[in-house]
Amino acid sequence: MTEVEKMSNAKYGESAHVSANTNASNSAKSYFCILAGGSGTRLKTAKLPKQFIELSGVPIIIRTIRGALTFDVDEIIVAINPAYREFFVELLAKFEVVTDKIATVDGGGERIDSIYNAVGYITATNEHIHSDSVILIHDAVRPFVKKSVVAECIENARKFGASITGVPAYDTMVYSENGETVESIPLRSALFHAQTPDAVRLPEFIKTLQSLTADEKETLTGTVHLSMRAGLKVAIAKSDSSNMKITTDSDLAVADGILQSLENGGANEAVGAESEGK
Repeated sequence: MTEVEKMSNAKYGESAHVSANTNASNSAKSYFCILAGGSGTRLKTAKLPKQFIELSGVPIIIRTIRGALTFDVDEIIVAINPAYREFFVELLAKFEVVTDKIATVDGGGERIDSIYNAVGYITATNEHIHSDSVILIHDAVRPFVKKSVVAECIENARKFGASITGVPAYDTMVYSENGETVESIPLRSALFHAQTPDAVRLPEFIKTLQSLTADEKETLTGTVHLSMRAGLKVAIAKSDSSNMKITTDSDLAVADGILQSLENGGANEAVGAESEGK
């Protein structure tokens, strides 16, 4: 079995012991989980799920993984739609992606299901979970997140408990409860557009997942919601608009422009700057 084919069917939290001793023999680890379980697409011209659409000749998910391999993380976990697992493995081989630190788990029907499976893999393959170990959750179709943002997320999670990636709101935002009339205009300087990755300390996150009710599993689908339920402070790692989520045809055109800028000498610490053979 190759490294990329590693898979755990264990339920989250069943196999690992959470260590509160930061001096324990095991060290704090960071896991970068890429969510690629979706099967649909809003790209009208696409016949495959959006994570497999090519951006200048390279599938978006391959660009995201190539960049993730440059991050200071211990392992990359890809939650992949089981129907596309074989195709995904073929892509890794075709684009010569080094898979020594990559594992795959089944992507679930919902975002939270994929997260459960990723945490299940971690707990099944680690006898102890260090108190400062961190899991980062990232969208497969955000191929331009910067290395510095990932590092800040990890630092924030270890210091505060959790972190979100955000961009300050530049447009005036209005609040409308009924969708027809404006009730209030929030202070723009206090608002952020949320992106990914999110990051959270694993021990608290595991306990939160284990304690969710059936109703909470339906409503608390985001990492930040779960972190706040656990009583963790959620810090903000500042990002920028280049860390976009590619979901539509117009997004793809914008992403191609960002990629060209990066490859022509722009700030090259972004994931998307990784190209063939690098």
